[in-house]
Amino acid sequence: MEGPPLVKTLSLEEKVGQMFMIRYSGSFYQENSYTYRWMKRLIEERKIGGVIQFVGSIHGTVENLNELQRISDLPLLIAADYERGVGQLLDGGTLFPTNMAVAATNSPGLAYKQGRITAQEGRAVGVHVTFAPVMDVNSNPDNPIINFRAYGDTPEIVERFGCAFIRGVQENNMVATAKHFPGHGNTATDSHTSLPVITAERGDFERVDLAPFKAAVESGVGMIMVGHIAVPSISNNDLPATMTSELSGDLLRKELGFDGIIVTDALEMGGITDSHWAGEAAIRAIEAGTDIVLLPLDVDRAMESVLDAVKSGRLPEWRIDESVQRIFKMKEEMGLWEKREVSFKEAQKVVGNSEHISAASEIARKSITLVSDKLNAVPFRAEEADTLTHIILSTDDGLRSMSSTFDRSVSRIHGNIKSQFIHEPVDDYDIQRILKEAATSDYIICSLFIRVRMNKGQVSIDPSHRELIARLQETGIPVVVASFGSPYVPDVDNL
Repeated sequence: MEGPPLVKTLSLEEKVGQMFMIRYSGSFYQENSYTYRWMKRLIEERKIGGVIQFVGSIHGTVENLNELQRISDLPLLIAADYERGVGQLLDGGTLFPTNMAVAATNSPGLAYKQGRITAQEGRAVGVHVTFAPVMDVNSNPDNPIINFRAYGDTPEIVERFGCAFIRGVQENNMVATAKHFPGHGNTATDSHTSLPVITAERGDFERVDLAPFKAAVESGVGMIMVGHIAVPSISNNDLPATMTSELSGDLLRKELGFDGIIVTDALEMGGITDSHWAGEAAIRAIEAGTDIVLLPLDVDRAMESVLDAVKSGRLPEWRIDESVQRIFKMKEEMGLWEKREVSFKEAQKVVGNSEHISAASEIARKSITLVSDKLNAVPFRAEEADTLTHIILSTDDGLRSMSSTFDRSVSRIHGNIKSQFIHEPVDDYDIQRILKEAATSDYIICSLFIRVRMNKGQVSIDPSHRELIARLQETGIPVVVASFGSPYVPDVDNL
């Protein structure tokens, strides 16, 4: 196929199908499996235009995406959540530290390098769009879902590093996506579970939350993801931005001048499903200005509802045509009318190669930040201590294996170490026991492992864990606290 067909030559069903993006993983599927047959039906009958790739292997992803491209009449636009690189989803891909760690290096050039590597590896496996970077300003330290996914808690930091990442991605033939417009940072609510309402006045909101998105538009970002976030000071209602023309249309298109593709955050999230069923959610998102409907809870009902809305006159067909034109333009820019498939052999040379792993390691090293050292205990000198106690604190038992990597490293360096992993709240009896066990140590290391993920709610250590640290500090034994991930530790100034 030499170029995109004229939109007017497509049926209404084909045009609506182009506006939907559906999940598919990188695992191998047999042709008689339910997942493969389901996706094949959506491509052949519903004419869906896009796929969001989820976890799997490099080989499985290449083979799956190539197969989907072969059975689709029109080329598919493939996206993935590569906030931390291809390794976030694919075994063997390069995994980068969090955005806040990248910003801690104080080198936007490293954010650019991460963007370049993400684009090179993503395109190698058949992905054209990364749903990154996060351009939210994490101005609320109790934010349960953004946290260290943001570059920082000031708009200036987010702009510097986010725009560098955008350039790195898009100068290497992949589309970057600024998210979650108009800003998910100033809230303590996770939109995966319910609808966040941003209460900031318009002036403050524009100065802090909106500023990075304005900078992203000026940087030429190709796609913007609109979040399920209500901003009454802008829209004069409590509807999510996904369904509000005052935000997606007036603010983003007209005031900021964005002419790229608008994609919803996943419509299967609680911030939408709590109040809207799949069909109405899709219709209202398109009415508000959306070009791509991402992950509706029921794709068949959502597509039928959009078709009915056009036929009834509720949605004008020109509105559908407008979005399809943008989608076709992006597919053309990605070269998909000339070449859709990729080579696994070539992907093996690119994905997770030594240069890329070295770059991720460089960011990790340079991101380490010394917040304070009142006891002059850092860097730690193993020869000055006969015995060590290593206490690993988390609210997530699933992080036990992750924390063991650092614990093993400490053990190799010193040898005489007593370690324990604590993921449940501790009472006074537990604290007394731990104090007694640590009493003969020359140093105490407290490692804090805090994971940010959807539906978790809490993004800090348990209050009883903070009490334990305070009691350990009272012993007079030097205590070194290391936070792996979130820097928002309670009463951090007194650690």
